[in-house]
Amino acid sequence: LDQKSEWKRRPQVDVCLKRLDDSKDMKQEFLEEVKNQHTHGGNSAIAIYGITKNPKD
Repeated sequence: LDQKSEWKRRPQVDVCLKRLDDSKDMKQEFLEEVKNQHTHGGNSAIAIYGITKNPKD
């Protein structure tokens, strides 16, 4: 970001966190679920903002 960038704050939003145990063996089924929610979720689905790994695992 350059110094001219402007950040906008949104109102407080509730989010759902999902923990993946043993993510080295992530199932294809879960990845398909993420893909389907992202492409077909609409307004009724829980938004997926990203996936990350816990650095302690």
